[in-house]
Amino acid sequence: MREEASDILYNSKERRKNSINRNFVGDYLGLEQRPELRQFLAKRERVDFADSVTKFDRRFKVRHVYIHAI
Repeated sequence: MREEASDILYNSKERRKNSINRNFVGDYLGLEQRPELRQFLAKRERVDFADSVTKFDRRFKVRHVYIHAI
């Protein structure tokens, strides 16, 4: 996924070129302590990244979304 993002943004990132290569690692949701969110994952699944995101739709309506990468 990182390579795809790098291809899209190639030559258009001038000020902060190294932000593409940043490693996002961490469970910012605390899934180990939140069984209501942990139920959506397999029992032995390891989470590399998890966070909550504020997403805006086409009408600028706010939606709160949880994202995770395995």
